[in-house]
Amino acid sequence: MSYVCKILVVNFFLLALIASHAAAQSVEALLDKLIQKGVLTEKEAKDLKAESITSDNTNQVATSKWKFNDSLKSIQLYGDLRFRYEASIPPPIRVPHG
Repeated sequence: MSYVCKILVVNFFLLALIASHAAAQSVEALLDKLIQKGVLTEKEAKDLKAESITSDNTNQVATSKWKFNDSLKSIQLYGDLRFRYEASIPPPIRVPHG
């Protein structure tokens, strides 16, 4: 693996770590602001924090809107997708002068 690839991989993992930490901080800041405004009580905020921690620790699979047969376990899409646009603009008509 080249030096540039190693740097890119390390930067990717650092950004992912920073983003997850920032999301946790923003949730706490939001809850604190809601407590200040009187929208939430301290108990409700603690309950929401505990709920978010437990939901983060569990590996939840998002439910899909598409329904497939139970015997179908996975789908793999491959290939390419191409778009084409062609503008058909006629040339301007030249009118001879005089």
